[in-house]
Amino acid sequence: MGKENGAISKEPKTVIKMTRKEAYNQMRKGVKVTHRYFSDNEWMTIENGKVKTEDGYLHDYQDFMSWRKNEDGWHDGYSIYRPEENLGTQEMTEVTC
Repeated sequence: MGKENGAISKEPKTVIKMTRKEAYNQMRKGVKVTHRYFSDNEWMTIENGKVKTEDGYLHDYQDFMSWRKNEDGWHDGYSIYRPEENLGTQEMTEVTC
């Protein structure tokens, strides 16, 4: 955050987009990674050789990525998960049934 004329302004952060391989290498270091198709609060990392998701579930990496492997958009579009950037971005939507 920067400070302009005594007011605090929220400056946009630089988002580094990664390929799946780059994201995998970051996750192996314990870094939480998100994807452009994920919701604001979704992330994954690697813990004890397994993909760990935000809900605490552990998945085999090959199984987790197998159905995403040949789908368009899953080869890139990964970035470091930064929860502070997602605060207040979810809006309530009225649903009529």
